[in-house]
Amino acid sequence: EKLGKMGIHTALDLQRADPREIKRRFNVVVERTVAELNGISCLALEDVAPNKQQIIASRSFAELVGDVDTLASAISHHACRAAEKLRQQRSEARMVGVSIRTNPFRERDTQYTGWVVVPLIHPSADSAVIARAALAGLRAIYREGFSYKKAGVILTEIGPQGLEQRDLFAPLPDPRRAK
Repeated sequence: EKLGKMGIHTALDLQRADPREIKRRFNVVVERTVAELNGISCLALEDVAPNKQQIIASRSFAELVGDVDTLASAISHHACRAAEKLRQQRSEARMVGVSIRTNPFRERDTQYTGWVVVPLIHPSADSAVIARAALAGLRAIYREGFSYKKAGVILTEIGPQGLEQRDLFAPLPDPRRAK
């Protein structure tokens, strides 16, 4: 409304407006908009977003889940999705965390939250390696008799692909899997 009273109705009108008058009448946002319209960059934008230090893939179930096979399917899916995100940023993870929990809003039910971190022998972004570790973690924390509401996977100790301190006694990873 204030711009309209000044005869400014389009972006071109705003570009041609007197910057001193705009600064006097409006806030810094409008002033910067005029500068940007005139080709003067006011905000520094990052060219590349920094890589994530941890990647989480988790979801709540629509209905409570009690059987380990359904949980294993969900954990496998989350592990593969997290590994995909890891590959997109050209990174590898050293640790795979797995969590499952019951519905905290059902107070009449006995509550349980299971959480474990599984270290990988070699940092990896391989979906099969990460899913295998996640399923091992699920086997360690799963408790029969509970109805679970949420399951998830978290990848931590993330670093650039190919940079690794090798363990002298650990077997080397299969180079065919890297492809």
